Amino acid sequence: MVSNDIEDRYRYMGLEMIPTPRYDAKTSEPCPGIGWMWRVENGVIALEFNNDEVLTGTEYGFEDYVDWGRENALQDVILGASADGLSIPEALERVRSAFGNPDVIVELKDLNESADELRPAAQQRLKL
Repeated sequence: MVSNDIEDRYRYMGLEMIPTPRYDAKTSEPCPGIGWMWRVENGVIALEFNNDEVLTGTEYGFEDYVDWGRENALQDVILGASADGLSIPEALERVRSAFGNPDVIVELKDLNESADELRPAAQQRLKL
């Protein structure tokens, strides 16, 4: 695929950092948020959100620990919730019904820069 549009290039690659029609992936200013993480078959999966505008799957900073098949399934649930027009709390309920309750919940100082807070959680999940 050849495109000058960065958003199209990343969408083609399947990366979740592109805002969905309903949820943003980042904020323009530092913003506290929450990270959810699950231990799954071949690693971990995670998402980050605030209850206002951001909901996205994430693996930045702990890519080596991610179960990519399950992370893609998580992103599909988020995209489906967006397409169905669900609010963030409603989307989180859909995620819970698909994956169960998260194994760990991490308070994020800034969901734009969450790798330093989520990486130790991923490492700990894999040691259990």
